[in-house]
Formats: sequence, structure tokens, C-alpha cells
Amino acid sequence: MKNIDQLNIRIRGKAYLGRKLELGEDVDLRIKGSVVREETEDNQDGSVNICYIIHPMTVEDMHPPPPPTIQRSGPSMTAEEIDEMLGDKEPVDMKDIPF
Repeated sequence: MKNIDQLNIRIRGKAYLGRKLELGEDVDLRIKGSVVREETEDNQDGSVNICYIIHPMTVEDMHPPPPPTIQRSGPSMTAEEIDEMLGDKEPVDMKDIPF
């Protein structure tokens, strides 16, 4: 019996991630898949490397980046400015403005 020097996995295939990645970005993924093959490499020194080939079924992004923030330029409008902009329409009640 040979000693095992390295135990590795190789992920092959594809699964839906749900967002675009950037080159160089570090990602933390949880992968659920099936082991479909085992490859053994003899190191010629009495040890072997074993590599398991995994086909992913689902991939979950454990730390997705936060959604981008919306930056508004300039000061907010007052109720009077909104009323003036609307013209002859009913006055605006500030509690009805969603932001």
C-alpha cells in the first residue's frame, strides 16, 4: 500500500452563480456536487496523489458583495418646490413621498 501525499479536488462542469464576477476577485463558494471520477498519480517515491473530479449541481455565493448605493446629487426638493413643479395639481403631502 502506498502513502497518500496529496488529496485534491478538481471541479468540472458548470452551475448557475447568479452574479457577474470580476477578475482577481476572491470568492467564498459552497458547492454541492457529485464525485464522478478519481485520478491517481504515482509520485515514483512510494506515494501517490489522488484527485477527485466533482461535477457541481449547485453553487452558492457565501459572501455576495453589497448592492450598490444610489448617490443623489444636489439637495432634496422641499414640499413647496414639488408643489410648484406640479402646478395646478393637488398639493403634495410629505408623508406620501416614498423617499
